Amino acid sequence: MESVGCLISFKLRKDVKSTARTKFFRELYGCVDKSNYKKYTYIRKGILGDIPRIQLSRAVIIVRNEYKEKILKFLQHDAIVETRKVVLQKDDKIKFAKKS
Repeated sequence: MESVGCLISFKLRKDVKSTARTKFFRELYGCVDKSNYKKYTYIRKGILGDIPRIQLSRAVIIVRNEYKEKILKFLQHDAIVETRKVVLQKDDKIKFAKKS
């Protein structure tokens, strides 16, 4: 397993309205929908649903380099993005191994 990952930090632009902001985060992280008075539950996966990651805060994640382009392509339209290469420690590699 590679020892270099990518830290992605993003901030939504100020011109993004609240409805678009909600849609953005649902598409990125996914959501849980409930219907018929909470009788049925639907889990909607987002882009990050199948990607192993370390979530540092709501808008800061660490991913393997192989997933970087997919995430950046999604973020480029609505967000201001900063990326950095990070050296993964032993604990980080274990977290990535468990999630994949």
